[in-house]
Amino acid sequence: MRRRLDIAMSLVARPRVLFLDEPTTGLDPRSRLGMWDLIENLVAQGTTTLLTTQYLEEADRLAHSIVVVDHGHVIAEGTAEQLKTRIGGDRITITLPPDGDVAATVAALAPFRIDGAEPAREGRGAHRRHTPRYDHARRGARLRRRLGGGGRRRHPTPHPRRRVPGPHRPHRRRRRPAGGCRMTAADPALMDDAASRAAAVAPQGELHHLQHGVLSALRDSWIEATRHLRVIPRNADLLIFATLQPIMFVVLFRYVFGGSIVIPDFDYDQYLMPGIFAQTVVFGSAFTGIGIAEDMQKGFIDRLRSLPISQSAVLIGRTVSDTLRNMITFAVMLVVSFAIGFRFEGGLVRGVAATALLLAFAYAFSWIQALIGLSVKSVEAANSAGFIWMFPLTFVSSAFVSTENMPSWLQRVADANPFTLATNAARALYNGRDPGSSVWQSLLWALGITVVFAVLTIRRFTTTATRG
Repeated sequence: MRRRLDIAMSLVARPRVLFLDEPTTGLDPRSRLGMWDLIENLVAQGTTTLLTTQYLEEADRLAHSIVVVDHGHVIAEGTAEQLKTRIGGDRITITLPPDGDVAATVAALAPFRIDGAEPAREGRGAHRRHTPRYDHARRGARLRRRLGGGGRRRHPTPHPRRRVPGPHRPHRRRRRPAGGCRMTAADPALMDDAASRAAAVAPQGELHHLQHGVLSALRDSWIEATRHLRVIPRNADLLIFATLQPIMFVVLFRYVFGGSIVIPDFDYDQYLMPGIFAQTVVFGSAFTGIGIAEDMQKGFIDRLRSLPISQSAVLIGRTVSDTLRNMITFAVMLVVSFAIGFRFEGGLVRGVAATALLLAFAYAFSWIQALIGLSVKSVEAANSAGFIWMFPLTFVSSAFVSTENMPSWLQRVADANPFTLATNAARALYNGRDPGSSVWQSLLWALGITVVFAVLTIRRFTTTATRG
C-alpha cells in the first residue's frame, strides 16, 4: 500500500520528465499490469520517463531505448529488438562420426554463408562444428537435409521474439543421434583416460566452486552489514533509546531493589551487572526482527532478491550488523557499570572472554528474532512478538536474584534456562571465579540455536512474499 501511495504522489503533478526507480517491485501481477498501462499512457501524452528495472519483460514492453549498466559501466545500449537481435539467434551443432570428412562438411556449409563457423575436435577422431547466431529455422532445416540428416540441432539460444520458458514446462531430454557420439564403450582406452581425468579435475573444480561461493556469500554479507551500519548515524535516536532501557534497569535494581536483595558471598554490584549485560545484548537482538519486518513491508527484500547475491547474505548481514550495534550499546553500559563500582575482578582477559560469550549468545538469539520478523505481518507485530517472550526468559533466571530463593518448581525452570547458564558463566569470568562447565554449555546452546534457527530462517526467507 505504501508503494502504491508513493507512485500515486509522483504522478499527481503530471511532470514532463518522470524518474521511476523500480516502480513495480513488490506489486502483485494485477497491479503491475495496471502500472504498465499507466506508464504507457503517460508516455503517449508526452511525458519523458526514465525507468530503472530488474524485470526484462517490463523493459521489453515499456522502454523505447534500453541501457544496460553493469558495475557503473554501460555495457549495451539500443532498442529491445536491437539488443535481442545482437545476442539472439539459433545455434546448430554438427557432430560427425570418427571417420567423418570435415572438408566435405565445410564445403556443404559454404552455400549457406554461415559466418563464424569453426570446426573443433573433441574426443578421439570425433569432429564438431559450431555455427553461432543462426537466425532462420527454415535455412537450418535445409542445412540438415543437405548434410543427409547426420547433424543434430542443439537447443537454440534466445531468439529476438522468444521469451523465457515458463516454470510449468517439463524438462525435455535430449537424444543423441545414432550416427555418432562423444564417447562410446567400444573404446575402453578412451573411457579409462576420460575417467582418470575426471577423477583428477572434478574435485578441484568442485572445491574451487565451493570456495568461490563461500567467499561471495561472505562478501555479500559484509556489504549488507555495512548498509545497516550506515543507518546508525542517521537514526541515532534508536541507538539512544536502546541504551536508555538497560540504564533504567541498572537504576531500578541497584538503587531501588538493591537494598532488599542479599546474595551470599557476593557484592550486589558485582552480581547484578553481568545479568544486566546479558539482558542488554539479548534485548538488543530484537531489532533484527523489527528491521527485517520493516524491509519486508517496504518491499526492499524484493529488490535484494532480484540482485545476483547470495540469499543468505541478506540475513547474515542483518544479524552481523545488529551484533556490532549491540557492541556499541554494551560499551555504553560498561561505562555506566564502572561508574557505580563494578570492576573486572577476574582480569581484563577474562572480562573480554565473558563479553564475547554474551555477544555470541545474543547473536544466536538474533536468528530467532529474524524468523519472527519474517513470520509476522507488520512491524508492530514484530516488536511485540520479539519482546514478549524475552521478559520471562531473562527474569526467570539468575540475572537479578539467586535461583535458590525461588519456589522449587520455578527454580528447576530457572536453572534449566539457557539464559541462566550464560549469565552464570559470564558472572564467574567477570569476578574471577571458577565457571565450571557453564561456559561450554553456554557455547553449545549458542551454536545449536544459531544452526537450527539459521536454517529455518533462510528457508522461510526464500518462500516469504513481500507484505504490502
